[in-house]
Amino acid sequence: MTLPTTCPRCGGAVRRGDVAGQGVYLNWIPEGESVGWTTLGKEHLATGSVVRPPLLPAVRCGTCGLGVFEA
Repeated sequence: MTLPTTCPRCGGAVRRGDVAGQGVYLNWIPEGESVGWTTLGKEHLATGSVVRPPLLPAVRCGTCGLGVFEA
């Protein structure tokens, strides 16, 4: 999948960037589930290291705030 060049919600301009984690993993936590004390066993969307955080390529609409990422 290619990231959109315009916002799929409002048609506004999007800006490219990354969704970044602060630890070794960036995880997907479905609605209704809690993170708990640890994210072990959760779905890892990206993996980083001690020297590089996990990153996901993304775009974000400056008009409505919708973000789209590629995992």
